[in-house]
Amino acid sequence: MKKDIDYIRATLDLEAVHTLLQKCDEEFVPPLSQTMNLKQYAQKLSEFAQFVLALDKGEAAGFVAYYLNDEGHFIYVPLIWVSREHQRKGVGQKLIAQLSDLSLIGYSSILLEVLKTNTTALAFYKKELFEEEEDRGDKFLLKKKI
Repeated sequence: MKKDIDYIRATLDLEAVHTLLQKCDEEFVPPLSQTMNLKQYAQKLSEFAQFVLALDKGEAAGFVAYYLNDEGHFIYVPLIWVSREHQRKGVGQKLIAQLSDLSLIGYSSILLEVLKTNTTALAFYKKELFEEEEDRGDKFLLKKKI
């Protein structure tokens, strides 16, 4: 696991979220900007989501955006990203672990969607003990109990 990465919890303003989305846009397949309006999505995330940022010397190496669902006592992850340079170095694992810590305040599971064609992500989530909760056509809803 990469040792010089700092992990911080944060709420981010519109500009900071938009900058993050632009940074990771092209690393998604297809790019995020082909499937959504980045500025509008940044607005939604800045208003409602919380973040765990993985910082390597102050630069974003990855992040996870998440919503806390108080009624269902679960965490919903709409977006997780680790830069290509930092993949397979434990950064994604540590981001998920940061969310698992929320079990201490009453959250019992993490839910997220993943494209069925994203075999790399599916293998990662399986390794992190996520299980298929629901088939949603071109995506799976995955769930991890924490």
